[in-house]
Amino acid sequence: MEKKEEKKNLTAEESRSYYTEAKGDVEDIVETPPQIKVENRSVMSPPPSIMKAPANVEEPKSRLRKTVIKTLLFPGPPVVGVSSQHTDNYLTASVTSQGHTTAITPLYFPSPLSVTVLQLDLKDYLTAKVSKNVEMIQPLQFPTTSQVILNPLDAEVYLEVREKYTLEFTPSEEIATQSNLQVSVSSPQPKTNIYIKSSVYDDFLSQFSSLLKASGVNIVVYDEMKPKIEDSLVSLGTEIALINGFKVEPQEISTKNPSSIPLLGSAGVFKVDKSLCDVKDRKELINQIENLLTKIMGYQFSIQIVPSCFYSQYLINIGGKPNRIFVDEDVLKHLSNMIRHKLVSTYKVNKDVIQKLAFGASGLQLDFPSYDAPANFKSPFTTILDDAQNWLTLNYPNLDKSSPSGGQEGEYHRKMKPVVIKHLLENLKIDPNSIHMEQKVHDCGVPDIYFNDKNGKVIGVDVKASMGKMPRDEIDEAYNKYEQCSNEVWVVLRPLPALLDLNGIIGKYKIYNKLRIFIPAVCEGNKISLLPLEEFVDKMEKLQTC
Repeated sequence: MEKKEEKKNLTAEESRSYYTEAKGDVEDIVETPPQIKVENRSVMSPPPSIMKAPANVEEPKSRLRKTVIKTLLFPGPPVVGVSSQHTDNYLTASVTSQGHTTAITPLYFPSPLSVTVLQLDLKDYLTAKVSKNVEMIQPLQFPTTSQVILNPLDAEVYLEVREKYTLEFTPSEEIATQSNLQVSVSSPQPKTNIYIKSSVYDDFLSQFSSLLKASGVNIVVYDEMKPKIEDSLVSLGTEIALINGFKVEPQEISTKNPSSIPLLGSAGVFKVDKSLCDVKDRKELINQIENLLTKIMGYQFSIQIVPSCFYSQYLINIGGKPNRIFVDEDVLKHLSNMIRHKLVSTYKVNKDVIQKLAFGASGLQLDFPSYDAPANFKSPFTTILDDAQNWLTLNYPNLDKSSPSGGQEGEYHRKMKPVVIKHLLENLKIDPNSIHMEQKVHDCGVPDIYFNDKNGKVIGVDVKASMGKMPRDEIDEAYNKYEQCSNEVWVVLRPLPALLDLNGIIGKYKIYNKLRIFIPAVCEGNKISLLPLEEFVDKMEKLQTC
């Protein structure tokens, strides 16, 4: 067996000799690179082993070509040494590469500021201190709250508004005391349930009842297709203002009177004329109106009665700024695409409702179908009061007494008392000697009138003008005063305030078993009477006299 030729690892020098022997024209083109010393590690591995060809192998045909072999040099990776981290808020590091040490610039991180709150000062400012260079924060000064001292209301209070327009506050009547009278009272009667239903209230007045204790700007949008309806709304507005405690003279805002335009949104009752809808070519006037409408967010009591054309034209400017917006139901049908229903309240008004309202407000006298009928109710009702006053002065002057409060008694309160006396003497045939006017009842104050009826019941009568007070509140006041010393408590109210507060009054009937509400009216033959509220409303709805 032939010995196998031993394989031998050739050095680079031997490899070059081998190739020179195999082919003599190969130049010496391979050079041994110098050995590179790198710390802890060589750059390259040793060259691969090359076996020498056997001697008896036929020399192959040369296919070699001239080739340059280059050695690839790779630098050794640097050794990075990181020193221990110090607590002085910076880092240091160094790099050693090929025997050289490179220092890294330290990174300095300043410590965060320490803020210490020293105290909370109750004198409306804060102080604080910052450690680290100790910088003081300047105290923030806040002015102390102003103190408001309310004195008792005087007899008259005036509210100052734009354009020097004033609202006169109407004080409620005060009752003083006179001589004491002893009154014996029997056990209370069982509570009486009454049924009152009114289309005038349900369709029309119920929405406006929210104005009886109100403030701010309130807009009422009327339908121009209902002639003179705005005059009735103005009359209603002045009555509502009086219940709120303001005597107002309604004014018109019109292009015919340019000085009236700045009153738009002022305190009081105002009727906006349709002429303000026809100013499309007057850019300056439009800008003035738009500017005024941006300020209708105050709290002074105001009722602005505007045509639907004005409301639709300035709808964006008005928006939801007023306290309340009331829109005629027929107007809403035409503007339903423009008006957000949540922003407005709707009322329903037609000639039938207006006719009944005028009939009731006048004391069952004024009866004609016209949209402006309620604007004419005052004269007929005042006639009732004047006639009763003249009758009492001529026939029973000893009963003609004013309120002993010491202040000036209002016309309505002063002249409604004779209506009660006339009713008691002529209709109920009460003995004049049993009627007492403005005299103190023991432990019960001073009712306007109290008397004994034919059955011996003691009845206290309180007349209420509803000036500065809601009727329901006046009922509470009267009942709480005279309930302990009367078998019945009568409260006499003017027609229109009673109709405006109808729901509130009905509620009092449910809790006060001695209560009875009466309304002055004229029956057939011009007979002045007091009608129970339920009877009065029924006759108003039927347009019937008593």
